Amino acid sequence: MIPVRLAVRNFMCYRDTTEVLDLRGVHLACLSGENGAGKSALLEAITWVLWGKARGRVIDDELISKGATEMEVDFEFILNGSAHRVIRKRAMKGKSGTTVLEVQLSEGEGSEAWRTISGATIRESQARINSLLKIDYDTFINSAFIMQGRADEFTVKSPTDRKKVLADILGLGEYDYLEEQAKLEAHARKSRMQDLENTIHRIDRDLLLRPGYDERLEVVAEQLSTQQAVLAEARRELAEIRSFEQTLEGSEKRLLEIKGRLDRRERSMDVVKTKIVRDTDKKKAAEQLIAQRVEIEAGYAEMQRLSDQDRNLNADKTTVHNLQVEYMGIEKELDGERIRLDSRRKQHEEQIRKLGQSLQGRAVLESQLSEVLDKLNKLMKLQQQHEDTRCERDRLDVRVQTITRDRNNLAEEGKLIRQKLDMLLDAHAKAKDHVGCPLCGTGLTEDALRRVRESYQKDIDDKRREYGEKQRDLDEVNKQLVATVTLFAREQDELKPLEMYREREANMKQKLATIDQNEQDLVKEESQLEAVKTRLADSDFAHEARERLAAVAVRIKNLAYDADAHKGVTERLKELSQHGYERMYYDLVNVERDLPVVLTEIEEQTQALAQMRGEQESDRSEQLLLVPQVEQLGEVREQRQLKATEESVLADEVHRLHEEKGDLKSKLEHCDKLQEDKQKFAVEFQSATDEKSIYDELSTAFGKKGIQAMIIENIIPEVEEEANALLHRMTDGRMSVQFHTQRDAKSGKSVIETLDIEIADEVGMRSYEMYSGGEAFRVNFAVRIALSKLLARRAGTQLQTLVIDEGFGSQDGQGREKLVGAIRSIQDDFEKILVITHIEELKDEFPTRINIVKTGAGSKIVMGEGEG
Repeated sequence: MIPVRLAVRNFMCYRDTTEVLDLRGVHLACLSGENGAGKSALLEAITWVLWGKARGRVIDDELISKGATEMEVDFEFILNGSAHRVIRKRAMKGKSGTTVLEVQLSEGEGSEAWRTISGATIRESQARINSLLKIDYDTFINSAFIMQGRADEFTVKSPTDRKKVLADILGLGEYDYLEEQAKLEAHARKSRMQDLENTIHRIDRDLLLRPGYDERLEVVAEQLSTQQAVLAEARRELAEIRSFEQTLEGSEKRLLEIKGRLDRRERSMDVVKTKIVRDTDKKKAAEQLIAQRVEIEAGYAEMQRLSDQDRNLNADKTTVHNLQVEYMGIEKELDGERIRLDSRRKQHEEQIRKLGQSLQGRAVLESQLSEVLDKLNKLMKLQQQHEDTRCERDRLDVRVQTITRDRNNLAEEGKLIRQKLDMLLDAHAKAKDHVGCPLCGTGLTEDALRRVRESYQKDIDDKRREYGEKQRDLDEVNKQLVATVTLFAREQDELKPLEMYREREANMKQKLATIDQNEQDLVKEESQLEAVKTRLADSDFAHEARERLAAVAVRIKNLAYDADAHKGVTERLKELSQHGYERMYYDLVNVERDLPVVLTEIEEQTQALAQMRGEQESDRSEQLLLVPQVEQLGEVREQRQLKATEESVLADEVHRLHEEKGDLKSKLEHCDKLQEDKQKFAVEFQSATDEKSIYDELSTAFGKKGIQAMIIENIIPEVEEEANALLHRMTDGRMSVQFHTQRDAKSGKSVIETLDIEIADEVGMRSYEMYSGGEAFRVNFAVRIALSKLLARRAGTQLQTLVIDEGFGSQDGQGREKLVGAIRSIQDDFEKILVITHIEELKDEFPTRINIVKTGAGSKIVMGEGEG
C-alpha cells in the first residue's frame, strides 16, 4: 500500500474545511508542527478510514471535531499498481449514529473515474479492505506504523503476543485454519469409529440368536404340513354341506316366489273387481247425461254470448280507469309545480329578511376595525424593536461564550506552563548539576535553566494578566446581557396580544366583505321574488301538463262506458254459471267420447278376472309340495356353521404357521446380511482409524508448535539481523539484540515455545527495563523497523509504507543524528517513509517537509520543501 492522497473534514482537530495531504512525488518526508497541531491525527485518519479504529478506539463519535455532527475521511492509495480509494463517513444521530463506507477502484491509469467495489453492508466492505491489504489494524501499528508513545508496542508485549504479531505478519493464520480443519476431520473420524464400533457390537448381539431361529423353523415346518392336511379334509366336508344347503335354499326361494305371486295376484284380482264396478257406474251416469243434451247445449250457448259481451265491457272499464288515474296524476303534477313556485317565493322572502338584518352591523364593525388597526401599528413597531433586542442578546451571549472559552484556555495554558516549569525544577533539583530536558531530552545547564524558568514565569504572568482582563470583560458583558435579557422578556410579554389583534383584523375584514356581498345578493333576491309572484298570479307554469290534461278528458268522454249495462250482463252470467251449464256441456262431450271405451274395458276386465282365478289354483298346488323340503333348511344351516367355524380355526392356525415360517426365514436372511455388514463395517472402522491418525498428525504439524514454530524460528534470524544492523549504526556497535524462541521449563523436563528479547551492550547482557529512555527507544526503533521491512518483503502483504511518529525527544543530539541516518539507510526498502516530529532542528533533515499549523479555525496542512 502506497499512500497518494488523504482528505479529512471534521476529523479530530480538523474542522469544516477539507484539508488535503497530497503525497504524490513524496518519498521521504517530515511532518512537523507544534504539539497538538494535528500531526498524529492525520495518521489516525488513515487507520480510521481503513479499519474504523483510531488510537485503538472504535467509538467513532469521539473523533468528530468539537461542535460538528459529522466527519469524513477520503484516502487514495496504490496497491499492486492499481489506484484504490476508501471513503468513510460518520454522522451523529440522537443516541446512535450512521456510518458510510465506500471502497472504489480506479477505471484505469490517468482516469479520474472510480468504480465501486463496496460490499452490500459495512461488514462486507470492511472484509473487502482487509482482503486487499492482507493486514489488520493491530499488525499495522505493531510493525509499519510506529505510533506516538508506542514505539515499544512490540517490545513490551508478552512473548505470546509477540508471536501472534509475527504470525499475522507472516500470514500464519492460514495454518491456524488448517489446524482447525484437521482437528474437525479427526473428530469426525473418531465419531465415525465410535458409531461403527457400536454398530458391530449390535450385530454380534443379533447373530447370537441365529441357532434358535434354525431349530424353531424345523418345528414350524412339520406342524404346518400336518395342519394343512386336516384343513383340506374339513374344507371338503364343508363344500358338501354347502351344496345341499344351496339346493334347499333354491326350494326356499321358489316357495317365497310362489307365496309372493299368490299375494300379488290376489291384490290384482281385487283391483279388477273394483274397476268393473267403477266402469259400470260410469256407464249409468253417461246414459243419464245424454238424455239432457238439448237443455245443456242451449244454456252453454247463452253463456258463451254473455262472456264475450262481459269481456269487451271489462276492457272499456279498465281503459276508463287508467285514463282517470292519468288525469289525477296530471292534476297532482300541476299542484306540485304551484307548490314549488310558492316555496321559492317564501325562500326569497326569508332570504331578503336575513340579508336586511345582516346589513345593520356595518357601522359598528368599521369603528371596531379602526381601533384594532391602531393597536396593531403600535405592536408592529414594538416587534421591530424586539427583534433588535434579540439580536443584541444573541450577540452578547456569543461574546460571553467566546470570552469564557478564551479565559478558560488561558487558565489551562498557564497550568500547563506551570506543570512544565515544575517538572524542570524538580528534575534539576534531583540531578544537582544539570539534567536533560524531560520534555525534549535536550541537556540544560544552570544558566539555561534560569533562562527557561524566567521565560516560563513571564509566560505565566502574561497569562494571569490576560486572564484578569478577560474576567473584567466577562463581568461587563454579563451586566449588559442581564439588562438585555430583562428588556427582551418585557417586550415579549407586551407582544403577546399581537396574534390576537391580527386575528381580529382578519375576522372583521372578512365580516365587512360578507356585508358587501350581502348587499349585492339582496338586490338579486328582490328581483327573483317579483318574477315568481308574477308566474303564480298568471298561472304561467306547467303548460305541457295542462295540454295533456285536456287530451285525457276528451278520451274518457269518447269511450261512453255504461256501468249499469255491464252490471246486468255480469249478474245473468253468474246465474248461468251457478246452474252448471258449462261443466255439464264439457261432461256431455267427454261421455259421448269415452262410453265405447268403458264398455270395452268392462268386457276385458271380466275375462282377465277368470284367467287369474285359474293361475291361483295352479300355484297353490306347487306350494304344498315345497313346504316339507324347506323345513330341513334350519338343521342344515347349523351343520354348515359348525363346519365353517372348524375350517376357520384350522385356516387361522395354518396362516399363523405360514407367517411364523416366513418371519423365521426373514430373520435368518437378516442374519446373513448382518454378517456381510459386519465385515464391511470392520473395513470402514480400520479406514477411519488410519485417517484419524493422519489428521491428528496434521493437526500437530499445522499447530503453533509445528510448521508455524519452524517458520518463526527461520524468520527470527532475519528480523534479528535487520534490527542489529540498525542498532549497531545508531549505537556505534555498542548494543545488540537477540531473540529466543524456546526456553527450558522450570521442571527442566520440557521446552516452552516463547519469543524472549535480550539486549547486550559493552557491560554485558541486561534486561530491557535497565536501559535508559534513549537507549530503550533505539532498541524499540530497530526492532520495529526490522518488523516493517519484514512485512514489506512478505509475499502478499502489500505494505510498502513506513510511518514514524515522534520518539526523537529521548535522544541527545548525536543520538538524533544516528536515528536520522538509520532512517535514510532504509529509505530504499520502502516506497514512502513519513516521519513526525516537533523538534525544530530535525525539520530540515528530510527532503520534503509538511507543516501542520494550528489555527482558530482548526488545523491546516502546508506543503513545503526541506534542505536535507
